[in-house]
Amino acid sequence: MSVDLYVKLRDHHQAVADAYNEELEKHRPPETAEKPTETQFNSLQWTTKEGTKGNYQQTEDDSSEDFSNLSDYIKAHQGFCKLYGWKVWLHNNNPDIIDRRR
Repeated sequence: MSVDLYVKLRDHHQAVADAYNEELEKHRPPETAEKPTETQFNSLQWTTKEGTKGNYQQTEDDSSEDFSNLSDYIKAHQGFCKLYGWKVWLHNNNPDIIDRRR
């Protein structure tokens, strides 16, 4: 085999590896998601909803920093976490709607 072939194969494999790395970066959770304080958590406008497992509370994106921090924190925990005695999750994996239940 010629050196030229090895160079072409190496470049091809590097291009494939770069494409995989680029796609993996798109799915990486935020690394700097800080846990919101209890005051920030409770300051959001929560409304009571009725679900199949009983009542729960829901808040929607109000463009506040508190909402954004909470949403980022939940996303960093794969869409579900426990905070201050509440189970908290993204509504249908939608980062603009957050649900909570005791």
